[in-house]
Amino acid sequence: MKPAHDRTDTETQTAAAAAAFLAGALQEQEETARRLNAAAEAKEEARRRTAWEKANAVPPVRTTLRTLRRNGRTMLGTEKRRKVAMLTDLADKVGDQLTRSEINQIKAWKARVQGERKPPERAPKSDRHRNTGTGQ
Repeated sequence: MKPAHDRTDTETQTAAAAAAFLAGALQEQEETARRLNAAAEAKEEARRRTAWEKANAVPPVRTTLRTLRRNGRTMLGTEKRRKVAMLTDLADKVGDQLTRSEINQIKAWKARVQGERKPPERAPKSDRHRNTGTGQ
């Protein structure tokens, strides 16, 4: 390769264009690498946060189950519903961290609370007491 002072004007322009092109390509490659690294870091941070939330949700689930087991029969209905709702929300976060027994207990408490909220069914009124609107 000739030294720069031996180049023609055309050769100098071509070399400058090639250098600019390579610098741009390198800058683009570095920017792509930065974006990929940032995305990977964000994904890892989300994974860590989810794992932390799961780990920190297990003890309150177990404590709430224990409280319901001990005091559920004498607890006010609103308090019981609030605890079961909290239990359900936490159980969704915990996922696979609970035992089969704990999952079954949560399902049982949900069913129990839903059963307590249903109004009693009334027998249908007979036709002779129904107001037909005919004025009789």
